[in-house]
Amino acid sequence: MRSSTAIALPVIAAASAAALECSPAAFAPYLPSNANVVFAYPVAGNSTFNVPVSDIGYPVSPTELNALCALQVNVTSSNSSNYNFGMFLPTEWNKRFLLVTSPPVPPIT
Repeated sequence: MRSSTAIALPVIAAASAAALECSPAAFAPYLPSNANVVFAYPVAGNSTFNVPVSDIGYPVSPTELNALCALQVNVTSSNSSNYNFGMFLPTEWNKRFLLVTSPPVPPIT
């Protein structure tokens, strides 16, 4: 999943450098040609992000969130495989982020 990090970091940097609108069109230019925005939509403060039913890796909907942009990206990694990753990009960001993968990525040594 190291490639998830490589794709996610430019999106995070773009979101922090500019006040991007929370839409697929706003994030698409920052992704490589093998990646597509599945969804990007604003989540109001003190509300719940409803995890898609198909997301069996994280089946619990987080509640009481700060205002954010919920983003999901699909990456085609070969002719026969692809993967998804999602990010919550807060409206008021402290320049820190947490990346969670499943299974955990071993540390780079």
